[in-house]
Amino acid sequence: MSNSLPWVVVLDTESTSWHLGPQSALLALGAVRVNLETGECVDRFYTPVASLLPIPTRIRQLTGITPELLVGAPLPLDAVTAFQQWRKEAILAGHGLRRDLLLLDAVSSGIFGLAEQPLLDTAILARDVEPAMAKQGEIALDTLLAYHRMQLPPWSTPGGLAADHPQEVRHWSGRWGALRHHALGDALLTAGVLFVLWQKRKQQKLETHTRVAHLAHLQHPRGGSRFARAKVSSQWGEGQSR
Repeated sequence: MSNSLPWVVVLDTESTSWHLGPQSALLALGAVRVNLETGECVDRFYTPVASLLPIPTRIRQLTGITPELLVGAPLPLDAVTAFQQWRKEAILAGHGLRRDLLLLDAVSSGIFGLAEQPLLDTAILARDVEPAMAKQGEIALDTLLAYHRMQLPPWSTPGGLAADHPQEVRHWSGRWGALRHHALGDALLTAGVLFVLWQKRKQQKLETHTRVAHLAHLQHPRGGSRFARAKVSSQWGEGQSR
């Protein structure tokens, strides 16, 4: 898959902390490959990630991730490497994506330079497309899901997710809230929102897919490279699995 759009890779991560720093350990990485023109979702990636840091109770409750679920999971560097091999050269997209990319760079010693690459962020795109959100500060994914609920493609709805991923989503109840805070679930939900926002952008004639790379560069996550090069915790492995 080339890096030419309309194909993008939408990703999400789960970690031991909401804040980037020494207590931030990667727990899961999920991603989907989606066509911004047709809404077609052709491929999915998901992996739990072994962590040498304890999982706080609030994170277990929020994500459903327990130490037992991470037994035999790849170490962070292996997980990020596998994701890069699956992603190839596609432009990355997500919601509040800069944090995810800084975390992935930190756990992989910055060897892929993900935090320095152009990206598409639904939080930024929503302010550009939706007049009601133009002056809002941080826009939550839940806000966008509620706003665009009836327009989401079938594969990013509770029923579609449960049908396509019976094993990964066995703990999902079909409620919107229960789909959140799972790396694959959030990636699919974000991809659905991104598709809706992109179609609105086309209708408003603000952008065409031939200039999407330019838009991505406008959303380039400048800064943050210092964190991306830092060691977040002592768990970063040498590319081995356990």
